[in-house]
Parts: sequence; C-alpha cells; structure tokens
Amino acid sequence: MKYRISLVFLVFIASVSFVCTEKKDIKIAKQGFFDLSGVDLSDFYKYKLEGEWELYWNNLGDFEAIDNTPKDGIKYAEVPKSWNSYRPEGKGGDGYATYRLTVRLPAYGIRYYLRIPPQTSAYRLYVNRKLLTHSGTVAETKIGEEPKYKLLFSSFEPTSYDTEFILVVSNFHHARGGFRRSLELGSRSAIQVENIRFSAGEIFVFGALISMGLYQLTVFLLRREEYGSLFFAIFCFLTSIRLVVLDNFYIMYVFPDFSWELMQKIDYISSPFLVTAFLSYFKSLYPNKSDVPNWLLISSWVSSILFGAFVLLTDAIVFSKANFLSLTMVLLFCFSILFYVIKVYRAKRKDSELIFYGFLLLMIGGLNDLVAGNFMPNAPPLLGFFLFFFCLIQSVLLSRRNARIYSSMEKLTEEVIEINKRLEESNLAYSKFVPLKFLESFDKPKSIDVVRGDYVVRNMTVLSSDIRDFTSISEALSPSDNFLFLNDYLSRVGPVIRSNQGFIEKYIGDAILAFFDKGPDSAILTAIDMHKVIALWNNSNRAENYPEIQIGVGIHYGELMLGVIGEEQRIESAVLSDTAGIANTLESMTKKYGAKVIISLDALLETKEPDSHPHRILDFIKVPAKNKLVGIAEILLEGLEDNAHLKILSKVPFERGVNAFWDGNFSEALDEFNYVLNINPTDKASKLYREKSILYIQNGAPPGWEKG
Repeated sequence: MKYRISLVFLVFIASVSFVCTEKKDIKIAKQGFFDLSGVDLSDFYKYKLEGEWELYWNNLGDFEAIDNTPKDGIKYAEVPKSWNSYRPEGKGGDGYATYRLTVRLPAYGIRYYLRIPPQTSAYRLYVNRKLLTHSGTVAETKIGEEPKYKLLFSSFEPTSYDTEFILVVSNFHHARGGFRRSLELGSRSAIQVENIRFSAGEIFVFGALISMGLYQLTVFLLRREEYGSLFFAIFCFLTSIRLVVLDNFYIMYVFPDFSWELMQKIDYISSPFLVTAFLSYFKSLYPNKSDVPNWLLISSWVSSILFGAFVLLTDAIVFSKANFLSLTMVLLFCFSILFYVIKVYRAKRKDSELIFYGFLLLMIGGLNDLVAGNFMPNAPPLLGFFLFFFCLIQSVLLSRRNARIYSSMEKLTEEVIEINKRLEESNLAYSKFVPLKFLESFDKPKSIDVVRGDYVVRNMTVLSSDIRDFTSISEALSPSDNFLFLNDYLSRVGPVIRSNQGFIEKYIGDAILAFFDKGPDSAILTAIDMHKVIALWNNSNRAENYPEIQIGVGIHYGELMLGVIGEEQRIESAVLSDTAGIANTLESMTKKYGAKVIISLDALLETKEPDSHPHRILDFIKVPAKNKLVGIAEILLEGLEDNAHLKILSKVPFERGVNAFWDGNFSEALDEFNYVLNINPTDKASKLYREKSILYIQNGAPPGWEKG
C-alpha cells in the first residue's frame, strides 16, 4: 500500500511538472527576428513565434510610423505575455499597441499555415503588410473597441525568404491586455490536422460529460435522496460548458455573435463552482463530520455564490481584476479537499481509493488550466481530458455503490417479501379470530391502530342463526364426530355470509352472530342462501348416515355499539346493544312459529323494496329494554319448505287474523285462522293463534297483551 501511494505521488508531481512547465522551442525570436532557415516544416513540425517582438506602443497599425522609427528607438516585448508590466503609462491592462516580427523561412513559394489564438481583447494580423485575419474590432478607445475571442486558422504563400508579421492589439475591456498567446507556424498537417484530432478528442469528452451528467441527473430525479448524483451532474455540466465556451472557443463556430462579456463571466464563475460542486459530491459520499467538516462545505458555497454575484453585477474590466482572489480561493479549497481526500483514503473508507486517484488526476488538469490561463498561455488546456478519466473512475465508484445498493435492495426486498408473507399469514390467522371488517368499522387509518377501549356506534343489520335441536344431535355423536360435524357445517355457511358482504362476529357453539353494514337486503339473501346450502348438505349427508338438520334465522336492524374490551394481555371484540339480542330472540322463535326466517319489521322496512321478498306479518313481540312491541314477519322460502306456497296462498287471511287478534277481535281472528288451516293444515303459526283466540274468548285476554 505504501508503495502504491508513493508511486501515485511521484506520478502526480511529475505530471504537474510536465504540464505546468512551458516547453520552450529550440528557435526563439531575438530583437524582432525569428530565424527558421534550414529547419524542416514538413509533416507535424511547428514552431511558436515567441520571444522578442518589436513593440510600438500607442500605434494602431501605422506602418509609416513603424518604418520611420530609428533602430535605436525600437522597443522589444516578450511574447506571449501581458503588457501590464511594461506599458509606458504604468500598471494596467488598457491600451493598444503594434507588434512586429520578421521570420526567415526555410523556403518560399510554398503555403504555410498559422494557428492564431485570440488576444486580449481584439486584434488584426498582417502578413507582409496585407491583412490576413482579425478578431473583434481594435480601437483607440473603449467605445470603439469590440472584444472577441475566436480561434482562427489561416495560410499564406510568401514570395521571399523573409516574411513580416504585424499584430495590432487593443484592450479596454479586460484587466490584462496584450499579446498573450503565441502564433503557431507550420505545415498543414502540423496545424490543421493536429487541431482536428485535438478537437475531436475534446468533442468526445464533451459528449461523454453531457451523457454522464444527464444520467446522474436522471438518477437524482428518480431518487431525490441521491444528492451525490446531483452534484456530480452539476460538475459534469460545468466542465462541459467550459470545454465548449472556453479553451478552443467552439461556441463561436455555432454562435458567431456570442457575447464576449458572457464568455468571461462563464469563465470566472464556473471555476469556483466546479470546486464547490466536487466538494459537495465528496461530502455526499462521506457525510460524517469527521470526514468532511460542514464549515468547509458552507464556506465554499458562500464564497462561490458571493464571487459569482460580484461577477454577474460588474463588467469584465472590474471582475477580471479580482482574478487573483478567485485563483487563491480555488487553490485553497482544492488543497483542502486534497487534505480530506487523503484523510479518508488513509482511514480506508469504502471507495476512498477511487476518490483519491481520481482527484489527483483532476488536480493535475485543474491546476494546469488555472496556471495556463493566468501565467503560461501556451500550456495546452488539459482539464477536459483529465476530467474524462476522472469521470470514468467516478463512474466505477458510483457503479460499485449502486451495485451494493441494488444488492442490498434485493436482499431487503426478499426480506420484506418474507416478512409480508408472514404478516399476511398472521393477518389471515388473526382475521379468523377478529374479523377485519369488524376492525374496519372503526374508521381507523390502519387496523393495527384499534386498541382496547375503542368503540363505534352504527346502525347495522344483525343475523342470528342456530341449529334446531343441536343438543340431541350432538348426544348421538362421539366428541370427535361432534367437532367434525360442527366444523363441516360452519365451513359451509361461513362463506355464504362473507359472499353477501357480511362478517361473523362470533360463534357460540352451533350459533352464529353476523353483521351487515350494507342494509338488510344482504342479510335476507344470506338467510335464503344458508337454507339452500343446508338443503344440499342434508342430501349429501344421507349417504353418510349423518342426521338431517334444520336451522332458524333471525334478522333485526338497529343501532349497535361495536367495541374492544379486555385487559392488557387479552382483548376481544364485543357488541353492546339490544339489537343483537332481538335478533337472537327472533331466531329462537322460528321453531315456535314453524318459520325458516323471521325478520323484524324495522329491518324489513329498511330494505330497498320490501315486497320483493315474499313474507307475511307474523306477530308483535314485546322487548323489555325498549318497552314496546316489535313487529315481526316471516320470510317465505318457496322451494325450501314444503308448505311455502300454501303460506303465500293464505297470506291475506292470515294477516287479517293477526290484525284482528291484536285489535282484540278474537272471534274474527278465530274465523280467519280456521280458514287458513283449511288451506294449510300444517301452518304452525295459525294453530298457535287459534289456540290463543279460543283461550281469550273463554277466559278473557291477560293484562298487558295489547298492541299499544
């Protein structure tokens, strides 16, 4: 591990030394003369026309003044270099001047090519006193000058060995002016082909950065907690913008009138925000305060925002004077980040190795471009290429993190599925003891929120059913047969109740208490279906010698209080209401009246169409809790009881007899019931009324029997 760290550090130092040190050509201009006689300018050989150029200050291309300048009056200036340090008027970048250089070429009559970088802030280039190209508009004042940066390529064909280059430069818009980037002279292969290759590489890097940025931005939009992806996307976008707008000024080929002022603002604003974006990305990967302190991140954002606001609100001539402040700030935060990157790396934090190596590459490219842009104009811009490799490394890092996340998610998903399965099994098991519909009646967001002491008051329909003479049936069976018989019965009628939107509140031996919150119609249909199921069951049980059973069903509608009672370790559902008691009473009366289903008139009148259910008014019973009579009716089940059609046929005289009986007209009631019994001799209810009518005629009605 120590060997690898040392190796990386040596590579880092060597790379910085190589990139940030200007490579001097063998040939260099001296006192305005550049001797290329005898050199080979074929293939990929090229020369930078740098060194001592003749300088004519406050001269805007006045060739006559240049020609009349005596030899001993000529001044020379180092090229490339800002003229701020040697301008006659003192410090400052504003002014205009003419540079001249005589180049002795190895041959003439052939075509030479030039790579002409932009100068601060506008220029005109003459070759042998003929205008070759220009960028912007040179002028003697700020009003007349139009600054413009654009990388240009041109060619010329000399007619003699000596060729004169004159560059007229003016600057009134930037803090540093002058001939700041060298002209490059060479063959077509050396100038144009090489630039095409370099540009192709930068365009490839630009496309890769945009793709990576869009991908990471999409990741953030889909998972808003992934702030690392957001900051990495910002980092990629800022770098791709710098790559297009600055360096080789590709933006000018697409938008020839792109604002020079805006170009400068992008340059100055993007540099500190690049560092801030990376610091935010690094902080998102290692959020602990011990890894990256919060004050460093906050100070980086505040500094970048304040400096960005200063750049946006001022002109280039103003904010370009603060370049040293920007450079100092960026370097300070870069080395702070490097310190914490090394700290995380030494702590062997997860993926810190990739961060460490990637940041070293980024430091090389970033420092090169910062230094090149301010002190060594001829150094090639390399941040884009180094950033490409940095992004590749970070892509590996993010891929590893995502792979771990996805692996963890898959594992968690499997665990969640297993937990859900267990919960579903538990819920299914618990729902067999406490119906979910019962819990849903409490209008709680979650069923689990129902606790001891909760209750709700609602109007519901209650259905009570019981097997007639079950005690005598169970006595004829063994204990095991009893359980099998009872479970078989309940397994058949239970689904019928649920299929009609009801739920079973409890079993009491063979008795069932069920609730319906959709109205009495559902309860009536359930009662009919239960009798159908019992009829089929009886037919199947004959082959197995099981006894035939009959059930009675009582239905009532009214107010219920559903609640949860118990103590800390044991709770259960409970119903506190006489509605359920009335339903039980009606069920117990089915045997007395020879009825399959008895329903209260309160429930019958709550149905959508009472007459759609064949019925007859049966009786009026007293409810002690209500201290009033409750009317009851018998639901007539055609096809499920032998004399149902006879009951329907005698419905009118039967109900006349019931009304006469409760009006005290016992003789009239006796006649009606005798008439019904002539039609249906097995009508048990009519027999009861006939006996009572005879008894009351003979002895008088007992006290308290009245209807009202």
